[in-house]
Amino acid sequence: MTLRAIGRIVHTLTTDTYTVDELARAAGVTTTTIRLYQGKGLLPGPELRGRVGHYGAAHLARLRLIGALQERGFSLAAIRSLVDTWERGATLRDVLGLEEQLAGPAEEPVVLDGDAFAALFPSGVVDPALARRAVELGLVELRGAEVVVRRPRFLRIGQELVDLGLSMEEVLDEYAHLRDVAEQVARRFADLFERRFWAPAAAEGLSEERIVELTATLARLRSLASSIVEATVADAVDRVAGDRLAEQARKRT
Repeated sequence: MTLRAIGRIVHTLTTDTYTVDELARAAGVTTTTIRLYQGKGLLPGPELRGRVGHYGAAHLARLRLIGALQERGFSLAAIRSLVDTWERGATLRDVLGLEEQLAGPAEEPVVLDGDAFAALFPSGVVDPALARRAVELGLVELRGAEVVVRRPRFLRIGQELVDLGLSMEEVLDEYAHLRDVAEQVARRFADLFERRFWAPAAAEGLSEERIVELTATLARLRSLASSIVEATVADAVDRVAGDRLAEQARKRT
């Protein structure tokens, strides 16, 4: 599974439940698609409470996994076969464990009202162009009168950069550039996972033991990749900053 497939599986591990309409919005699909997947055995049915069906985080993870596999070129029949193999050879906990590792680390979104969102702007007034770009970059989602911040840690870092004196335009520019660079790096790690771990396991059959092993391997690989990137960037920043300071010192002598 490539980085684009892995990177797009965004899974929030919460106890929240969704109606079919809410699940469709969260997964970026239609309610018709959800019912189609249920009919084909790709998606478990909801928990019925009275006449209303309630879906959970596992349903959201499964929908995004299906979408990622389709991007990879898998047909619905092939995905059904894969899901059946998992569920025959592993416990539900193991199957969902792998899906959750593919989904990535959880981060609780923050929901802001209009006033709280406006307060993020230096002037206290929402700049439509900046808000639109934040939406395009996937940082926030407009949901009626509310604004959903998908990555609160990015919001916190962005606020600190603005406090240092950067404009919001500059912060968004740097985020957009860094996201592209990070995706290139992550693609290499995803290709490594696919080549060295996923493909051999899939060829041999995804038994319970292999699913547990893949889950642990992917979690460890993600952690090591993050550590390598962090250390490499820190080293590069130190080196470049030192070179720039030395250059300025020479100009003053």
